[in-house]
Amino acid sequence: MKKTLVIDGKRICFKGDSSVPGLYKDQLNRSFKKDLKELRKVIKYKIDPVSSPVKDLKKINFEKLFYLCWALAKNADETIPLPDEWEKQFKTFPVINVIAELSEALINSMDWRRRILWLK
Repeated sequence: MKKTLVIDGKRICFKGDSSVPGLYKDQLNRSFKKDLKELRKVIKYKIDPVSSPVKDLKKINFEKLFYLCWALAKNADETIPLPDEWEKQFKTFPVINVIAELSEALINSMDWRRRILWLK
């Protein structure tokens, strides 16, 4: 699944498929499955950066969400640098808004058995 979003005035292409978990592990040395749990929290607490109480916002690891966004962008465009460098290209990166747009692509990145368990 491909999706293009405008972030800080730049068109960024994102691609979710079964290669994302491997890319995530290889490039970041992190567990895609574990970090994807942050997306579940966003959904569970209905996180909105404007209206959510601070106590709910504190439950979210925004860095993990940014890494998930980066992995989908990197999968679409292999010239994208590592997350720390990529982040410097943006004045603002509304990670909650972006992750909400990319949630379907992230879920599609899991194999079908994990997807069924995750959606329960």
